[in-house]
Amino acid sequence: MSGRPEGYFERIVERSADAVLVLGPDLRIRYASPAAHALAGTSDGMDVGGDPLRFVHPEDVPVLLALAGDQMGGAAYVLPIRFRIVRPDGDVRTVEAVSVDLDDGPDAGGLLVQLRDVTLADAVTPAAYRHERRFQRMLEHVADAVVLLDASGRIITASGLAREVLGGPGDRIDLDVVTERCHPDDHERLRLHAAALMGGSASRFVGDLTFRADDGSWRTVEVRGFDYLDDPVIGAVVVIGRDVTAERAAEEAKAEAHRQVLRSLDQRREFVATVSHELRTPIHGILGVAELLADPRRSSDPVELAGLISRSAESLLEVVDDMLDLSRLEIGRLELGSGPVDVAGLAEEVASLFRPTATEAGLSLTVSVGDGVPASVRSDALRVRQILSNLLSNAVKFTERGGISVQVERVRGSGDRVRVSVTDTGPGIAAEGMTDLFEPFAQVHGSDALRARGSGLGLAISRRLAEAMGGELGVESELGQGSTFWMSLPVVAGAHLDRPASEPDRPAARARGTTPTVESAAAPRPVVLVVEDDPTSGFLVEHQLARLGYDAEVVTEGEAVVEAWRRVHPVAVLMDDRLPGIDGREATRRLRAAEATSPSPAARVPVISVTASASAADLTPAETGIDEVLTKPVRLAALGGALDRLLVR
Repeated sequence: MSGRPEGYFERIVERSADAVLVLGPDLRIRYASPAAHALAGTSDGMDVGGDPLRFVHPEDVPVLLALAGDQMGGAAYVLPIRFRIVRPDGDVRTVEAVSVDLDDGPDAGGLLVQLRDVTLADAVTPAAYRHERRFQRMLEHVADAVVLLDASGRIITASGLAREVLGGPGDRIDLDVVTERCHPDDHERLRLHAAALMGGSASRFVGDLTFRADDGSWRTVEVRGFDYLDDPVIGAVVVIGRDVTAERAAEEAKAEAHRQVLRSLDQRREFVATVSHELRTPIHGILGVAELLADPRRSSDPVELAGLISRSAESLLEVVDDMLDLSRLEIGRLELGSGPVDVAGLAEEVASLFRPTATEAGLSLTVSVGDGVPASVRSDALRVRQILSNLLSNAVKFTERGGISVQVERVRGSGDRVRVSVTDTGPGIAAEGMTDLFEPFAQVHGSDALRARGSGLGLAISRRLAEAMGGELGVESELGQGSTFWMSLPVVAGAHLDRPASEPDRPAARARGTTPTVESAAAPRPVVLVVEDDPTSGFLVEHQLARLGYDAEVVTEGEAVVEAWRRVHPVAVLMDDRLPGIDGREATRRLRAAEATSPSPAARVPVISVTASASAADLTPAETGIDEVLTKPVRLAALGGALDRLLVR
């Protein structure tokens, strides 16, 4: 023993029955063991610097050159390769070779080749070499990643796609690199299943593992492992991996879509059940009170019963309006106004409506306005009022003691905004109840998910309205600590307006107002032409007009409008939008055409459209000849106000 590592290596190799060659990167001999000289049949043909390929059968040289190039290029083949050598005396021997790429540095780079004479054990043909080569090349280009591991976990071979899927420095991979690139959540699974396969305690493994790609993204790989260590031909653990990131994403998207459909069905069932309850309850009140009024034996005060009918109808109307608002918001058909809105003034006005109820319940209700709040912002005053009314209604409803404070302030930061906060000292909202709070029909407050009354649409509509106006609606709450619901609206640069002055008094004189004056018994009453096909609605409007000091001429079809106009000379027309035959808009167009061609021109008669569904923006005078729009149900005050505005003299 020479004392040097090289000497120790040489003494061991010299006693080996197998031939050992160390080849440089140029495939020239750096070392040949005595058994290599014996195998080649020469004592000097295996000298340092010699060409070992001169002993290889000419038909096998291309195969060996290709395999050697692949291995030194990173393919890491160590599968036994069989080929033929030709000795100087012409004897042809079959040898089996196993090679290892020496990639530790320039001094040791090259191949370590171990050769064994298997001439008597097997006969090999060039076709077999080509088959081996074909298999290796095919393995490099299959769609899946293929890795062969020995019992110690050493990679015997790996396909090219394995490096693409599993990664590694350059073109090389090993088990340590694979583990490093595996997601931390999958480390333990990878370790356990690899140990089970290589230890013989499991024959197969199928599952998804996540690996980091070169670009930093995470890729899902379906891994299939099989134990073939005891197979005399394969003798390895075979691992096949397939990139299924897109497939798993598609499966998850499909599953989420299915979950969404189920949620939609649940919401639809909840919608039907909730709306049915909220509609039936006021209808029950209306029908029940109507029966009491019709009973000659009634003992209740008719005024009290009428009040019950009115409150039930108000509740019914609220549900219908909420449903219409939600529907229009979801399809993007809700028209919003854009005018000066005094947010602070609106907050005080809405609070004044709820203050009597709060005081009766023993609650305080205060409004404070911070510095710098603009006199007005450009928005939709009606919808801002609607949102504030909903927030204050909920605050009063759910607060049993303490009070409610409304704060209006200007907030600058991510944007210049006016923020209105409604803070109550109620029970607060549990964290799990916050998720669905702004979803339609959510009725969550405190720990009782069914405490709320009403349609459950108010907050859902309010948030959508705020967003449609460019604002936000949110909540801050803690169970047992009260809640703060807030709305913010943008302050648009250059759109600040002075606080609008009080509306000037309207001229008091008109043909007949909401409070008609006493006239001579001989003076005829002005006539309003009522176009209404529903008998109940016609009866109601006729009596409302009588209360306001008008006579009514009722027709039930749009085709009859022009003839009735010529006959009774009405001071105004109350036109139902939906009529049998031609609708109210077409009837109005015909009336305007008749006015234009009348042989005795008269003043243009005002037309008030009465609708149950269309918005005011759909019925503009420029397009339809309509002067004003009222929405059913029409209140006495609203009808009188419209006639006041249109018939001022």
